[in-house]
Amino acid sequence: MNVKDAIHELPIARNTKKLLPLWPDIEAKLAAGASQVEIVALLNGNGFDMTLATFKTYLHRQRKRNQRVRLGQHAKPVQSAPIGTETVGVVAPATSPPITAVKVGATRPPTFEGVS
Repeated sequence: MNVKDAIHELPIARNTKKLLPLWPDIEAKLAAGASQVEIVALLNGNGFDMTLATFKTYLHRQRKRNQRVRLGQHAKPVQSAPIGTETVGVVAPATSPPITAVKVGATRPPTFEGVS
């Protein structure tokens, strides 16, 4: 057996990767009225090992991912600044009003403390 065949025979260990080809069918069954408990029981009976809470997390993430794809908002990698070039402070957008400084020791607005 060559390496290429051996790679293809490696089992997929992560539930998320195993579920990828099943999502369209799972969504169709949920839309048709199947409960999440029934789906999890079926999956667990066929080689998966997950709780209902885990399934709900996977379902939420998959739906969020699908929504981003439909809206054309593919996830973009985040690039950090090179070490030593980090900026400190907050930069206000150009449309924001100017930030005014607060005087130290300024009086507070009246409160309802002590009112009977």
